[in-house]
Amino acid sequence: MSNPDKGFIFLSHSHEDIKNVRRVRNYLEDIGCNPIMLYLRGTDRPNTIKRIIKHEISARENFIYCNSPAAERSKWVTMERNFVRKMHKKPRVEEININEDFESKIVPILNKFKLSTTVFVSRVQKDAKLADRITEKLEAADYLVLGSKTLQVGKNWGEQVSDMISEACKDGFLILLITPNSPDTQTLHIDKILKAEKNGGKIVPVFVGAKKTQNKYGGLFKRFQGINVSLHPSDKELDSLMRQIQDITS
Repeated sequence: MSNPDKGFIFLSHSHEDIKNVRRVRNYLEDIGCNPIMLYLRGTDRPNTIKRIIKHEISARENFIYCNSPAAERSKWVTMERNFVRKMHKKPRVEEININEDFESKIVPILNKFKLSTTVFVSRVQKDAKLADRITEKLEAADYLVLGSKTLQVGKNWGEQVSDMISEACKDGFLILLITPNSPDTQTLHIDKILKAEKNGGKIVPVFVGAKKTQNKYGGLFKRFQGINVSLHPSDKELDSLMRQIQDITS
């Protein structure tokens, strides 16, 4: 159900560690992520290489630093790390020791990183337009969004939504879009959400038109850290929503 064109992760690494880094890349691909490994061979001009690398970094939000003695020595890795630190936006950054045991040390970190970058937006049909706006913001921030674009024609819609909720709570997190259009607990898949919660899923309620929706559903979701937005949020307000989602899920 993953989108192969979204959720990119930039792997900052030394080419001396290529064997171990490929193992990281392969594992990330196996769990549905889209890792990027740059090795530029089309030019030997340092300024051109640097410009290309910085352009790729600027277009990303997810970074994993593959640390090692070779990476510490690498001027290119040092440049990449310094450039990420100076970015105006707040990217999601993780660090692994590429020489540590893969299964016991590296895999748990990679799994945790995916949990903070994979999301499903649960909404009712009447809120599709707002959900699409939020999805566009999420995808622009390199989240891997499970949703209506990945629904398959000919299969039961309700079952697919249920499966996506389960997948998001297993491999990522769930945004509950709660609006005045949310008519009852069945529409919000409460039974599946509560089951997902028991299994360790992270849930982020977004109350749209906060006063009315919190009066209706606030008690049910008070144990979760929710976010309030206005009934007709501006792009600036949705940008703020993205930052709050990142703070809650990182």
